[in-house]
Amino acid sequence: MEIKRPHLPIHREKSQKESPNGLKAPSKLVMLITIVNRSKSDFFIDLIEGFKANFQTIIYGSGTAPSEVKKFLGLGNSEKAIIFSLISEKNLSNCLNALALRFENTRNGKGIAYSVPLNSVIGVLIYQFLSNNQTTTEE
Repeated sequence: MEIKRPHLPIHREKSQKESPNGLKAPSKLVMLITIVNRSKSDFFIDLIEGFKANFQTIIYGSGTAPSEVKKFLGLGNSEKAIIFSLISEKNLSNCLNALALRFENTRNGKGIAYSVPLNSVIGVLIYQFLSNNQTTTEE
């Protein structure tokens, strides 16, 4: 008696589709939002920049919880830095893994990071700049 097993598809990394003229489809961009202690913001900006994030900006914030609540929860410093980075979708998982590792191993380096997909960017030159995919034309 032969046992039939269902055919399971093999998941492979998606490759960029090529058009008939040989051009590849552009990679998608995501907005990576990282919230860390203000004193560690430069450290994390340098780390994210290593994953070809061509555009980053910081907004400084501070918590509004009363001091009694912070003491009860064990929270010390409430001054935070919110880092907004544009990064290619193909570099996102490696960047999030590196951030998670740094959150665990860096003293006072706790934080959170999450991403939001971008649906569109207006202009080819803007997209090339944001995706760190600049091409030069020779005359």
